[in-house]
Amino acid sequence: MKRVKFPFFLKLFSGYLLIIIVFAVLLLFVSFLTVKKYYIETLSHDLEITAITLSLQFTSMLDEGKGEEIDNFAKEIGNRIGVRITVIKPDGKVIADSEKNPEEMENHRHRPEIRNVLKGKEMGSSLRFSRTVKREMLYVAIPLRTKGKIIGVLRTSIFTKDIYALISGLKTEIVRVSIAITLASLFFAFIFSRTLTHPLNQVVEASRKVSEGDLDVKIFFKQKDEFKELADTFNRMTTQIKKLFKEVSGEREQLKVLISSIHEGFVVINKEGKINLANEAFKEIVKTEDVKGKFYWEVVKSSKFIEFAREAKEEGKTGLKEISLGSEHYLCSLTTLPEVGEVIILLLNITEMKRLQEIKRNFVINASHEFKTPLTAIKGFIEMLEEKENIKNKEYLDIIKRNTDRLINIINDLLLLARLEFKEIKFNFEKINLNELLKSISEVFEPLIKKKGLSIMINIGNDFPEVIGDRYMIEQVFVNLIDNAVKYTEKGSITVRAKKEGEFGVIEVEDTGIGISEEDIPRVFERFYVVDKSRSHQLGGTGLGLSIVKHAVLRHNGEVRVKSKVGKGSTFIVKLPISPK
Repeated sequence: MKRVKFPFFLKLFSGYLLIIIVFAVLLLFVSFLTVKKYYIETLSHDLEITAITLSLQFTSMLDEGKGEEIDNFAKEIGNRIGVRITVIKPDGKVIADSEKNPEEMENHRHRPEIRNVLKGKEMGSSLRFSRTVKREMLYVAIPLRTKGKIIGVLRTSIFTKDIYALISGLKTEIVRVSIAITLASLFFAFIFSRTLTHPLNQVVEASRKVSEGDLDVKIFFKQKDEFKELADTFNRMTTQIKKLFKEVSGEREQLKVLISSIHEGFVVINKEGKINLANEAFKEIVKTEDVKGKFYWEVVKSSKFIEFAREAKEEGKTGLKEISLGSEHYLCSLTTLPEVGEVIILLLNITEMKRLQEIKRNFVINASHEFKTPLTAIKGFIEMLEEKENIKNKEYLDIIKRNTDRLINIINDLLLLARLEFKEIKFNFEKINLNELLKSISEVFEPLIKKKGLSIMINIGNDFPEVIGDRYMIEQVFVNLIDNAVKYTEKGSITVRAKKEGEFGVIEVEDTGIGISEEDIPRVFERFYVVDKSRSHQLGGTGLGLSIVKHAVLRHNGEVRVKSKVGKGSTFIVKLPISPK
């Protein structure tokens, strides 16, 4: 605790201490310079007054030419008032000095204070080292005039040691006062720092308790300032957090119960690939209770699952995939959460469904084969009877033959559809010239088209790219579509057109037939579903053609859909991959 609050107090107090020391040093420095400047200015003024007082006497004596008397008078007055007095002629020659023999002194014309006076100033001053007495002195000079003409310069001066002695005494007093002010400032800074950090320490302590889970902690300050506002805000925040925490806890419990009640395997994987959450169903699937915190590839022993989850995490994919875990089959539904980098996976057991599909497939194939043999025999006997003469009731024989052919077609379509659904037919993918293929198919339907008075147009340009697919199955797709168009169109035309969309070719088979109602459109690709049952039976339809179309197109990674209006015809749209140039 002390490590948390003491350093802040130390930093705050140290800041104040540094500021106070800096200001104390500056105060000493500035005070000393100010006092020194003020005292020198005062002494300069006193020397000027002294010089002005003596100027009348020295001017009179200079005017009368009493050179030796001037020197004696200067020495007498200088010793009496403790000020050095010097009289200099305009040419710089010293004629009197209270400290030295003027005859031995050098020319003073170029001394700063003398030069200023000779230039016309009423006073010249200088603080400098004297080459005559070998000591630093303060000089003040004024002109001696007669009838407006400078006849000499009177200079008064004192030794700086006297100035510094006085300033040193003042400096001591200034230091004492500064120390006293500094100590007082430090005391108040200490009190202020403690006053400031105490409420902050209370806030820190309360925050620590909140972080440890104590949401009932409150802060109260008596003073009405920013700290009280901070305390009130903190109290409101903890109240709101407590409320939200209860809501989140309730929702979490609900979520936990919901996830536990899911019979399918449910698992959440974080961005590092570790399992964050898993329900009991998932634990039963992987046959282990210890799954949380482990990498998903350590728990689920399936290369397909691992690859599927890895792709989802890296590429942000969402989708479905069938996987096998031991003897069980599962439909793996995967959803990514890019914002948090997590992946949610749901495992639906489809083992029974796969078993039923297998039973269904075997039944369809076995039943079809069983039906096909007697039907083939029946058709053979019918053909034998047709060759005999004088057969009575021959129209019944035609009905038997027609229905036998229809049953054989249904069985053949069922076998083809079953093999397509279960991917038993291996496709031989190649490049197919669609224009040539559709023209050859249209030739097959040419007699029926002419008989019904229809027309067919193949609007596919020679520059249309080749599609990629199994020639036989692509042929079956368009045979079924054109066959339906011819069957359900009594007047008008059938048009086949194509266009390129990205990496796919879009082929449309349009007719002007009876059309399909809006409620029938979603079901047209279902097996045995026919829009007009009476017409289908008359035309010998099996009801499986469009189902074969759908599964064949899907096996080519394509799409098929229909647009139609009753009485205005239908348009079947097939999307197939095209060959890259």
